[in-house]
Amino acid sequence: MEEFRFERVKVILGEVDRNTRDGLKSALYHYGFRNVVITDKASVINETASNDEADLLICSTDYEDGDVHDLIHKIRHHEIGSNPFVFVITLIAEPSKELIRKVIDSGSDDILVKPISSTTLYERIIKLTRERKRFVVTSDYIGPNRRKKYRPGSEKIPEIDVPNSLQFMALGDVNTAQLQGDIERCSKLIDELKIERNAVQIDYLVKHILSSDTGDVAEAEVTSHFNRLASVSEDICYRLERLDHAKKDEKGLLCRQMVDVAGRLRADLPSRDPQDIDLLGQLAEDIMRVFHYKRIAA
Repeated sequence: MEEFRFERVKVILGEVDRNTRDGLKSALYHYGFRNVVITDKASVINETASNDEADLLICSTDYEDGDVHDLIHKIRHHEIGSNPFVFVITLIAEPSKELIRKVIDSGSDDILVKPISSTTLYERIIKLTRERKRFVVTSDYIGPNRRKKYRPGSEKIPEIDVPNSLQFMALGDVNTAQLQGDIERCSKLIDELKIERNAVQIDYLVKHILSSDTGDVAEAEVTSHFNRLASVSEDICYRLERLDHAKKDEKGLLCRQMVDVAGRLRADLPSRDPQDIDLLGQLAEDIMRVFHYKRIAA
């Protein structure tokens, strides 16, 4: 049986209830954690994670100064800090279906319902340290794969082994250069997969936007499609820049054009410039071509 030592593991404990916070702090200290940031504010979590001062985040869901779901989402999408694989355990006081879905969709590794015993917390940390779930990447999600099996007819999304920094730090001989190298390698792979999913999403959205001219799609839905189209196009540009892709100039140019066209059409939905509508379809076709993907059938 492996012997874990947690004194090197960097923890953020963000809990709004003082009694719960004090109890979990004592539990972490009892089990060997020494590098722990204690807070009841989302802003402190954001700052600490941005400075790469966390291997494990234990957080609540009801901060007064920020949305933890958005914060976790940004960590997973590599918008905060340099490690999108920080372990996240989310604490929930009232486990409604809506709240649990939001936590899952943010990319949290685990969920615990309050009140939480010190033994339960430790058992979950040990479980994550021994083996973490593989990650999946879609157009709007990066995080642990929670599906036990695939539904018939659905697309099978590749699973990725990601760094287990808890295990790496807790087993003793810490080679930070090796860990950072693993994080950078997996981050690059996730960027590449995210670009793929976003390119396919662009084609899907454009197809639905073009079908709205026949009256099949409500205006509110079209606006939502344009917002999403601009968002995924911008995300591709962002990730191409980070990857320094060999063809980023052409790919980035097409995606930036897509952002501009989507913005113009969204700003004046009723009159939709026919030239921009034609350009929208052409850009989607060109994006699929440069990324070597097969277009979605209309």
